[in-house]
Amino acid sequence: MQGQTTFITPEETEELTGYVRRPAQTRWLERHGFSFALTRSGRPIVLRAEMERHLLGNGHTITPTEDCPHWDRIA
Repeated sequence: MQGQTTFITPEETEELTGYVRRPAQTRWLERHGFSFALTRSGRPIVLRAEMERHLLGNGHTITPTEDCPHWDRIA
């Protein structure tokens, strides 16, 4: 597509993760199995193809982390 860059923009990263702060964006990307790199200033950069892969259902599955509710443990 014309006009699209190799990497998603900072605004798209914020929209994807729901977070403005870079450390929170990084945690979200890690928890959801996204491959990304960090710029020297600590901004996560994600390939547009990586985002599309996940959004089209070809990405990693989300695994629960300790800070997620464990509904199966409720008796």
